[in-house]
Amino acid sequence: MFLHPVVGGDLDESVDIQGHQIRFATVDLMQPTSAILARLGALIQKAESVILD
Repeated sequence: MFLHPVVGGDLDESVDIQGHQIRFATVDLMQPTSAILARLGALIQKAESVILD
């Protein structure tokens, strides 16, 4: 996963390159701390579910 900071937006996309799934996601740093932590937690949970599948 490539994780990038952003101001005023959200991106969560994945692509398959030569048999490897690569995910690109952003975290909006203008959000309150609780929202940033929730976003990071959701990204981790989604990544874990992909690994376990």
